Amino acid sequence: MGADEVVLAAENELERKLLNTSGAVVVKFWDGKPHLAEEAFGRVAKKYANDVKFACVRVKDRKTVRRYAIMHSPTFVFFEDGREKSRISGITPKEALDVWCEMNK
Repeated sequence: MGADEVVLAAENELERKLLNTSGAVVVKFWDGKPHLAEEAFGRVAKKYANDVKFACVRVKDRKTVRRYAIMHSPTFVFFEDGREKSRISGITPKEALDVWCEMNK
């Protein structure tokens, strides 16, 4: 994942830094363990970098899990102007992430 495409955000900074802005933001909520979707997320972030902001949030706090209804790791949530528009959970191939981003951007 290139540093230019994906922002690493702390749980307590998520709303202030990303969700209180206009435009599209995709957030990957994950538990910190390596997963197969990691490379796919980086590739999709690079492809859509001009249209969508991408962020990774390592979830440690149960409040975050409850607030964003995180049931699987990773969970990808597409936000538009600070509101959830769509989500997918679990290991997701690049092609599926790509189509999902294209549909939501």
